[in-house]
Amino acid sequence: MEHVKQKHTYDVIIYQVMCNVFWFNPIIHLMQKALIDLHEFQADEKVIKDAELKDTYPKLVAKMAFQGLDLSLGNYFIRSTTLKRIQMMKANKKRIGLS
Repeated sequence: MEHVKQKHTYDVIIYQVMCNVFWFNPIIHLMQKALIDLHEFQADEKVIKDAELKDTYPKLVAKMAFQGLDLSLGNYFIRSTTLKRIQMMKANKKRIGLS
């Protein structure tokens, strides 16, 4: 729901069109991946501001990432942004606690 509230769909559609038009340019594809990661970080930040979700949300993100995958734990975290997302949530939680 947070992605919908922040209107991330429009950015994704624009970059998808750009990737189709400039399919030969690898920078566009890298920028699209970075944009998707940024959207995930923004949505995570808003969600963990809810006091009830601070402890359970990182666990839910990890559970959803592994659902239906036959990869080893270490192998998956090397290739995904899931670990970065969880680390940022924990860092944000510590920073909020210090304020």
